[in-house]
Amino acid sequence: MHVNKKKYEKLLIINNTTEVLAENCKDYKKVSFSDLEEVINKSNNKVLFCTILLSTLDGGEISEKLNYFLENYEHVYFAAVVFARDDKAFNEFKNPFVSIPSFYYKLFRYDVDTNLLHHSIKDSFSFTLLHRTNQKLRIRLDLNAGDLRRIAYLGQSLATEHDFDKLIELILQIARELVSADGGSIYLVEHGEEEKPERIRFKKSVLILDADEFTLPIDSSSIAGYVAMTNEPLIIDDVHSLPEDAEYLFNADFDKVHDYYTKSMMVIPMINHEDEVIGILQLINRKKDFAKSLSVEEMKGEAVIPFSRKDFELLSAIGGQAAVAIENQRLIMGQKKLLESFIQLIAEAIDSKSHYTGAHCERVPILTLMLAEAACASSDELFRDFNLTSDQWYELKIAAWLHDCGKITTPVHVMDKSTKLETITDRVETVKARFQILRNEAKLKYFENIHQEKQDEIEQQKLYEKRIVNIDLMEELVCEANTGGEFLEQQKIDRIKKIAEIKYTINGEKFDLLNEEELGNLTISKGTLTDEERITINSHMVETASMLEKLPFPKQLKNVPEYATGHHEKIDGTGYPKGIYAGDMSLPARMMVIADVFEALTAGDRPYKPAMKLSRAMEIMGAMKVDNHFDPNLFDLFITSKTYFKYAGTFLSDELIDEVNEEKLLALKPKDFTLPPVSERNKRRQGFLPKYEEYLNERDHFHEIKP
Repeated sequence: MHVNKKKYEKLLIINNTTEVLAENCKDYKKVSFSDLEEVINKSNNKVLFCTILLSTLDGGEISEKLNYFLENYEHVYFAAVVFARDDKAFNEFKNPFVSIPSFYYKLFRYDVDTNLLHHSIKDSFSFTLLHRTNQKLRIRLDLNAGDLRRIAYLGQSLATEHDFDKLIELILQIARELVSADGGSIYLVEHGEEEKPERIRFKKSVLILDADEFTLPIDSSSIAGYVAMTNEPLIIDDVHSLPEDAEYLFNADFDKVHDYYTKSMMVIPMINHEDEVIGILQLINRKKDFAKSLSVEEMKGEAVIPFSRKDFELLSAIGGQAAVAIENQRLIMGQKKLLESFIQLIAEAIDSKSHYTGAHCERVPILTLMLAEAACASSDELFRDFNLTSDQWYELKIAAWLHDCGKITTPVHVMDKSTKLETITDRVETVKARFQILRNEAKLKYFENIHQEKQDEIEQQKLYEKRIVNIDLMEELVCEANTGGEFLEQQKIDRIKKIAEIKYTINGEKFDLLNEEELGNLTISKGTLTDEERITINSHMVETASMLEKLPFPKQLKNVPEYATGHHEKIDGTGYPKGIYAGDMSLPARMMVIADVFEALTAGDRPYKPAMKLSRAMEIMGAMKVDNHFDPNLFDLFITSKTYFKYAGTFLSDELIDEVNEEKLLALKPKDFTLPPVSERNKRRQGFLPKYEEYLNERDHFHEIKP
């Protein structure tokens, strides 16, 4: 039945002798005493306010019936007004009523004033309405110490539980225990366009723990959907005997599939502070003995009883607390989702800023978490005590997504510098134009020598061709040096320096073939970056640290700056930007070093290098292990846990996945180095290495706003 906003009906129970007296009671439906029980049973669970106006000698029959109705029909309220024809009848009426509380009836003698009798009939409605209100209040107060303890425990537990799934399970568990329900489910409201409630999603069932989620429309096609639509709770004594005019339907599919029998049901809406339904709490089959498991036949019988008003009040108290807890969790999850989306947006912007980084910012978090999972699962003594809570997993994921956020400030022409002379464009074309000027000058000299100096044409032709070959060779060397590489020999560097001193002429003015800045770029011994540009590239870690250390991370994210900014530090303290001895860093921070390196080596979407076979990437990492580039124990775990192979199976093409000599890699030993005292090592955490401090000062000076 509905338990609030209920329809009610006023009944006046009469017999032949009181029919005339009832003519002025137009607000009441007149019912004969003999038909009363049938009328109650057909009332469709409306709340009935009954006034009994009888004149009969059998007071015992009336009191017996009144007692019966009071005990068995909690939705029916009575006030008895009995009119006795004489003194004898009055006394006969009075005696049986002694067993009934006096507030349920009023007896009048046969000579009572008619107006007084009519007023008593009218007052009976006010009395029964007040009695119903008092009864509801008593039910609310009729909580034993155990009920109060469980409600208090629920409130405390809901406030401290941060796992949403566990929160839902906790709500169901305590709700069932409080009202002795055999089963229960929770549905959460989902919104469609324009944020209007559109459907409810099944989240959890006590009876089927691994049930798949599904949705129901918010309408009368289901009981839960109906409650979500009307915002009215329901108590149903037997779902198989719904009134003909019920506005909702019971779907028996669950019972058929799972050999169950749903009988009694209580469904309440969970409402937030804005009076919006956020979910539905549905409990089924209130048991006489909560601890007893029931068969289907027992469920059909008396072992399952209707839910009471006290149950409703208890569940309403739980529903209110549950609604607040669920709403809070949804707000927190919404904030987390917004934060993650914003961070991923930054990472995607960095990856899309330069095709040289590919999807690096996206893949490093995946590999970092894979290595962390391996450490948590490891039985090795080194990692036996390592474990992460749900908050710590989230913290590590956020840090991994932010590990290169400083690259957003790195100039694109430096980040994407594929040749030594490249800035916005590759200036080698300008240098080539100068070589062409040298060719033109050689040709002009050839013609001058023939026509003006009258020199031997054949001899001059040979000199001219020799000059052209020499110019071509010089240009070829410059172009070769411009592309960069693993190493540029000193002999070639010396030749380029001599080439730079060659003069070419424009408008009568002589210039060096290569200016000082171009010479500096072309004589880079390794790669394409100058020392200044290398600092600019590496300073993305300075920017990352500066950005993250300014953010007011909550305590559950307090380690994000440390995790995100240490992936270029080394075990022997020769890394950057702080020169921290990586062994002093936390395990999650050290994991990110390996993830960052391995992703960069195996990435197949970099335009500056071909895709690398898995074995070759692991060989390079083995050499880095020897050179103390990262934690050797974590690298060994990376191998023994097959994390590298699992990652390769997802992100490397089949032709790149070849056999790796794991035993050889595990046998490699890092080089010895001297570890300074703790006090000295801790100083390095306080600031950046001198060259990066200088970069930071220059940057701040450049951005300084002058009056």
